[in-house]
Amino acid sequence: MKSFGIAVAVTLLAGILSAAEIWDKADYTAWSQKDCEQILAKSPWAFQYVHTNFYRPATNISAGPGTTTDGETNAGFEPQSGERESRIIFQFVLLTAKPIRMARARMLLLQSPGMTAQAEQFINQPVGNEILVQVQYASRPPGISAIHDIQNYFRRATINDFQGNTFLTSSERKEPLHISRYERPTEKNAFSVFVFPRFDASGKPYFNGKEKSITLRSDLKIPVAQRGGRESYSVFVKMEPKKMVLQNEFYM
Repeated sequence: MKSFGIAVAVTLLAGILSAAEIWDKADYTAWSQKDCEQILAKSPWAFQYVHTNFYRPATNISAGPGTTTDGETNAGFEPQSGERESRIIFQFVLLTAKPIRMARARMLLLQSPGMTAQAEQFINQPVGNEILVQVQYASRPPGISAIHDIQNYFRRATINDFQGNTFLTSSERKEPLHISRYERPTEKNAFSVFVFPRFDASGKPYFNGKEKSITLRSDLKIPVAQRGGRESYSVFVKMEPKKMVLQNEFYM
């Protein structure tokens, strides 16, 4: 699948879409900038994992997370005197899903209205043999040392860092579908991409939209520059295939 030459800045933790989803009620050429940002940040094809720590501002040392609910972890206790809460937000976006391509194309048209042909070509290109999941990340408050550790990790990582711990499963498929390729951030593409195969050896898709759920898991062990050791981020995010539909067709 060809990449698209537009830098898309999405505000993480965007608001939830209305009950009448914009991708169902209007042609993509009528979407506003806000509509596109919401689809790219909070839709059935874009999902988050939030990791919460308590730290002391002077040292920024993690208190050590404990899992709470799906998609979110915290330190397992209330902050002590002098401690503050920090959150790392991982945002995962299904770049190969048609509604995501439509939102990216619309943002291009909002910047360059004359590029209609290029936008249509990008939207309607064959989806290819792979599922592409873009990995974004941000912190609250911004600029804490952990986010720099994460940036450095993804810039230096190779496929070997993810092959054994990053995979997709579903309610119908218990055997993990492991990552097949990893794309590092570049000057052109600011965020990394997890790549998974779309079809098995017989040409049958691994996921068809009939599943009750599809899950992305990744056990990240990220080196901590300030205090040494590694910070664990046990990513667990669940997709709802019944909602990943545009005009009665499943997209992933």
